[in-house]
Amino acid sequence: MTIHSLVHQHAVTSPDLPAVSGPDGTLSYRRLDAAAEAVAVRLRELPTATAVVLVDLPASVRRAAVLLGVLRAGRAYAVADPGWPRELRAEITELLGIGLTLTDAGGGAPGTWAPPSTEELLAAPDAPAPEPGDEDAPACLLFTSGTTGTPKAVVCPHRGVTRMFHPDPLIGFADRPVVPQLAQLQWDMGNYELWGALVAGGTALITADPYVTPDVMTRMVKERGADNLFITTALFNLLVDEGVGCFSGLKYVTTGGERVSVPHMRRFLDEHPDTVLICAYGPVENTMLTSVHPVVRADFEDPHGVPIGLPVPGTEVFVLDERRRECPPGTPGELYTAGAGVALGYVGRPELAAERFVDLEVGGAVRRLYRTGDKVLTGEDGLLRYVGRTDRQVKIRGQRIELDGVEAALGRLAGVHTVAVREARDASGSVVGITAYYVTDPAEPVEPVDLFRAARAALPSSHMPSRFLPVESMPMTARGKVDHQALEAL
Repeated sequence: MTIHSLVHQHAVTSPDLPAVSGPDGTLSYRRLDAAAEAVAVRLRELPTATAVVLVDLPASVRRAAVLLGVLRAGRAYAVADPGWPRELRAEITELLGIGLTLTDAGGGAPGTWAPPSTEELLAAPDAPAPEPGDEDAPACLLFTSGTTGTPKAVVCPHRGVTRMFHPDPLIGFADRPVVPQLAQLQWDMGNYELWGALVAGGTALITADPYVTPDVMTRMVKERGADNLFITTALFNLLVDEGVGCFSGLKYVTTGGERVSVPHMRRFLDEHPDTVLICAYGPVENTMLTSVHPVVRADFEDPHGVPIGLPVPGTEVFVLDERRRECPPGTPGELYTAGAGVALGYVGRPELAAERFVDLEVGGAVRRLYRTGDKVLTGEDGLLRYVGRTDRQVKIRGQRIELDGVEAALGRLAGVHTVAVREARDASGSVVGITAYYVTDPAEPVEPVDLFRAARAALPSSHMPSRFLPVESMPMTARGKVDHQALEAL
């Protein structure tokens, strides 16, 4: 089913329950459905409303209604990043073939439209049932980093979003969750937060706070009733360090996006033993999530780290070797995903799409698969374990080294809260060593010389970093992941 048809079902069965709450008010499911239809009616009349429209509006209840209206109108949306330079914005707009931007800053210029105000949307008449639509049709274009400097636009279908929340919802989404929307909507997790809440019949909490701090989290829970949180690994670690009590009252906390930190997870569970902590994994190209795992303390002793778990509903996974044969349990291979979550491809990148989205006979049938580029293994318990990236491999003095493996080993050492490693290059650009950046407890700091000694017992000499640099905190990208490029400037 489509996103908007499932939201409409809640408008029929639970019309007065709060759907979206934000700085500009609250919309019940009935009012959200009506507001979306008002937007859809106008969009259908606009000749410039191309198959994909760009939404450039601040975080608000109004924006949520506009996005739902775009879907009701049979269009897909992309959300503008306020940090895009003018040239990049123009390049992306041309790449996506966008003829209409929904914005308040257009001043009536051609190709722009200012949607109705929140007050006007609140007054919209009740909406009829929408056209069922095609669940295979594009719903949203989500961005992921590109090697050329221009973000890649991944085309995600309705089915990719809805599979996780209907009819078999993910853990934490079966009982009307109250979900803070903390991530930006041009990224996958912002859409996971918004549509996860609405497709599941819960409440999406919109915030205008530009940064997530312990105080922001505390207000979300204590004053607004948040009970189900997704947060990137780097931000999770930061909040645990700065104020682990801010998670108090949450029923579910899901974290992912990078290799998780065992010390931070252990400290979290020590403080919040009744909260379900979930380790999540998933590239954008498999529409937000691929697998999840409720963390238990025994996971902290797993030599491969905390498992990334089992596939989410509507997803199949295959671990294949270089000849694309299935790997037996315990043998690392590249992770391929299949099922309803597999995206439709990249906009304007046919060569890359052909490389990453492939048709293979596997598991007794020909399937469309996405090659993640992630190296994993399956344990005897059936759970996936993350090993590293196939493209974070460097060669130093003839020795191939997995940087993710070095990070994992260092992250298990006593006193290390967070660690990231980068290759070190000489003036010619050749890789000559490894630099490790780490965050430690300010009250009991681990000196570089002490970490060096501990690392010698955990790593082969060929994998040893040549430099250990303590940092106060890890620089993060806009998506809440460790910014490896920024580390170089520290």
